[in-house]
Amino acid sequence: MEYYITFPITFLIVYLAYKLFLGKKGNPNGPPCLPCLPIVGSLPFLYHFEKMFLCFMEKRNVYGDIFGLYSGERYTVVLNGYEAIREALLKKSRDFAGRPTYHPDSEVLNVKSAGIASKQYDEVFKRNQQIYMSILKQYGFGHRVIMEKHIHDEVVELIKELKSQNGNEVYPADLLEEKALNIIHGLLFGGKPQPDVKKFIIMTNRTVVESFKPILIAFPFVRHLPYFKKFKASLELVASDIINFFHNRIHDSLNKQDQNFVKDFVEKSGNDYDENELIFIIRDLLAAGSGTSSMTICWALIYLANNADIQDRVQKEIDSVVSGDRLPFLSDKPKLPYTEATMLELMRIRTIAPLTPHATICDTEVMGYKIPANSMVLVNLWSAHMDPKCWPEPEEFRPERFYNEETKEVVNGNMMISFSFGKRACPGEVLARQQVFLLFTALFQQFTVLPPAGVKNISTDMHVHGATVKTLPFKVRLVPRR
Repeated sequence: MEYYITFPITFLIVYLAYKLFLGKKGNPNGPPCLPCLPIVGSLPFLYHFEKMFLCFMEKRNVYGDIFGLYSGERYTVVLNGYEAIREALLKKSRDFAGRPTYHPDSEVLNVKSAGIASKQYDEVFKRNQQIYMSILKQYGFGHRVIMEKHIHDEVVELIKELKSQNGNEVYPADLLEEKALNIIHGLLFGGKPQPDVKKFIIMTNRTVVESFKPILIAFPFVRHLPYFKKFKASLELVASDIINFFHNRIHDSLNKQDQNFVKDFVEKSGNDYDENELIFIIRDLLAAGSGTSSMTICWALIYLANNADIQDRVQKEIDSVVSGDRLPFLSDKPKLPYTEATMLELMRIRTIAPLTPHATICDTEVMGYKIPANSMVLVNLWSAHMDPKCWPEPEEFRPERFYNEETKEVVNGNMMISFSFGKRACPGEVLARQQVFLLFTALFQQFTVLPPAGVKNISTDMHVHGATVKTLPFKVRLVPRR
């Protein structure tokens, strides 16, 4: 009888001990690995589940720039630091161009893994990427500079609405999100969205962002826990509504006279046009093109309100280049190096999407470590921007990191990798960079931004929503300068 009790217990202890060191034995030529337990993998040895990028920063101090872990039984590699990320995503971009096979978006909202964010790296992805990138580049840098016009139209209205507040305290986040949405909507569909359309798109964007929970991507098995089962059920309620909404928007856009992304995409796709792919390309561009820009400007308002000397220097530089009452143009950018350095520092100190999921599509290696095919890879962009070896006192806001005082030039711009590298770089980068530049320069040309009365500094603490870093709710005073 005693045998039947002691044997299972002994077996369990041996099994646990074996699994605890599975990482080091399972991939002997791979990077050092976190301990591992049955079923749960390395989960018990992690924390900061909503801010997993911070946990990975701390584990980096123990295990190095590259380390492994187990999400259940699946081998996962974490990349930290600029050099490791650059080697993987730029020098070996194709090797790391896959996507993890599970996350809530692909299981519920996007079951065919179409579009951009969830799409596997295949011939359809490559063809569609070539089409939509060519359209966005044309809109951003072509002879019509379509993006700049759309952005300026919204900037004019934004300034008018903010001036009507007469320097009183405002909560700007919702207004900035609305203007960024108007811009991307005009490019994708043509025209401004009606209030009900705008409301639905904002809901969709937030649903998509929320679905990319790092904990669910890194450890898919936790979706069986009650909280995440409830979360999945909430996604299922809106999945068909989202599909139907974009189906109708596509057909409306095809019948419009003015140029828009939908018409250009269908025209360039020809007989190979796949509406389901286009639906999710549009959905992903909406989420990427509006959220990143508006939240970057929110961080700009906070950091420059807290740093009056930097704000004053930015304003003086803008005033010296942009004469009269005209708004800044993209052509002014080369003449505004300190302003550009300030924007780069903002994107460094608060990386909006700090942790991005990839998967290897073949056996490969990084910095001498072997990484097998079909490994999940979590790229910690935050670590590249907050590494004290590269950026002394990284929590300090210092535009001079990107500015050479002697030559009056922007430096280290290639070290800011908020939009990632390679074949899975953010598709909305062209639009986001132009939006941020034109919104940022116009706002600080037109307003002096101050904390609320009686407040010395606005909090720079962050809130993580899905996979994005957001500000806490805040108010500022925007005092007209002209």
